[in-house]
Amino acid sequence: MMLRWFTGCLLIAIVLLATIPFSAFPVEAQNNNIQIIGYNQITAPAVSSVGGGALINISLTILKGRGNVYVSTGPLTEIDMQASANMAAQIACKIANVKFTDYDFLFRVETDTVIVGGPSAGAEMTILAYSILSNREINRSVMMTGMINPDGSIGPVGGIEEKAEAAALHGIKLFLVPLGQSVIYRWVRKHGRIGPFPIVYYEKEKINLTEYALEKWGLVVKEVRDIYEALSYFFSVEIEEPSFSELDIPDKVYDLLFLQAEEMERNASLMYDKVSHEFEKIKVDPWTRRQIKKIIDNSLLELNNAKDANDPYFKSSSAFRSLVYSTWAYYLIQYVKGSDLEAEVDNIRNIINISCKKVGGYIQKVDHPNDIGPLISAVKRAYDAKYFFSSAVKLWEKDIYTALYKLSYSKCRAYTALLWLELLDVYSGNYSLSPDVLKRVASSYLSNARIVVSYSSTILKEMGFFYDEVDEAFESYNRAKELFSKNEYLGSLAESTEALALAEFCMARAQIEIGGIKVRDTVMEYAKRRAYLITGVVMNITIPIPSIIYLSYAEKTG
Repeated sequence: MMLRWFTGCLLIAIVLLATIPFSAFPVEAQNNNIQIIGYNQITAPAVSSVGGGALINISLTILKGRGNVYVSTGPLTEIDMQASANMAAQIACKIANVKFTDYDFLFRVETDTVIVGGPSAGAEMTILAYSILSNREINRSVMMTGMINPDGSIGPVGGIEEKAEAAALHGIKLFLVPLGQSVIYRWVRKHGRIGPFPIVYYEKEKINLTEYALEKWGLVVKEVRDIYEALSYFFSVEIEEPSFSELDIPDKVYDLLFLQAEEMERNASLMYDKVSHEFEKIKVDPWTRRQIKKIIDNSLLELNNAKDANDPYFKSSSAFRSLVYSTWAYYLIQYVKGSDLEAEVDNIRNIINISCKKVGGYIQKVDHPNDIGPLISAVKRAYDAKYFFSSAVKLWEKDIYTALYKLSYSKCRAYTALLWLELLDVYSGNYSLSPDVLKRVASSYLSNARIVVSYSSTILKEMGFFYDEVDEAFESYNRAKELFSKNEYLGSLAESTEALALAEFCMARAQIEIGGIKVRDTVMEYAKRRAYLITGVVMNITIPIPSIIYLSYAEKTG
């Protein structure tokens, strides 16, 4: 359940971030006057391409501008820092309580050695930007490493030991690391014997970096959970974190959700009765009967969960799973009976095409900011249906069992896409969704997904963690890239947000596995804070409908 809890929170939080630029995207400058606000520089730790720690120098000039962020790198800097720089600039403005679109940010990154990696300097870039905006002096005896997340939390990075050593050799006294990463793992070469044969093998060794760094280099290592905590070490000031208040599902949204849940439950019940009746009549071998019976039993279990549920989204989710199981079992029965499923395949293809076309057409019908979240949720489900159907067709001759499952899932998923569209009728206004802005936002998130997904994969391998969700994140990113090339920007945005959510989930999961229950509680709280704090940015214009629904569901399912 932890995956569903955290992925749901992260996915909808990033979706909400995607709504912010729709009304706040910078416009073109009206004059060519250049006004310098300030300049500063900072040294950040990195990992050399040949192994070992290294240092990079990051300088920043802030000008009066319109919200542009530029990054110039030296020839040896083989890292893409654009996404980190953008995030750092926006978060620094938020902390300094200034308007991001009033400034331009010119970052310059230089190093004396070839550097590899990704956005691990994001937190220090935020510190650098804030120092200029607030006119505060940076404590040069402090250094840190860590990604900067949209809510200000510090994400995990790789090469912690190497970076700590580089910091110590540079005379740094305090080294800040992300939550849970004061414990690191190192592969140690060992020698042994199997009978008369000598062997060499490697063991994963756990190291307490706090103790190790202090003893070896005299370096103090401390974990920080967010940028606000880091600021207190760099500037010796306490900066108040933004507060948040929890939200409830609006009554008119709740009423519609409950009606939809009841409809879904009725459909699931009818399908269960239908497949149960078919199952009683079928004559198949005992093994096949047992397999189909297991699927039907799962359908009944989920149907009973739906009937017992009071929460509308929990009821809908359980009913959806029941419907998928029953439909799958029904198709399996038809297949073993020798029935021709070609007509049903064509029918599902038409259902999905109609669903995708209808969802795409609703972009023109968005007339209120509250419509954006449900629309993106509908788009995601429509494309899920399309991809599952395509996968089912490819598997048809190789694995009919899985193919029929994917066929049933695609049909049910297309149905739920249309249900999400109904939420767009709850609110009305004069809002419009600009295609040009949508393209820019989709491009920004596609770029961010490319960097974060690739980086998280590399870091997790370095940490010794291998998760299936990393592969899923790459799949979502590739779909986002394909959709963007076809000018399907809303679909691209939906897939990019899922890729980012999955990548961040995997990084958080690694943090939890390293740091234990204390870190788990903090990470979970940040998932919740992210969804609510981001909504605060646009609270004057929107109610985060999917965010509230997902969080309510996540808390009820644990």
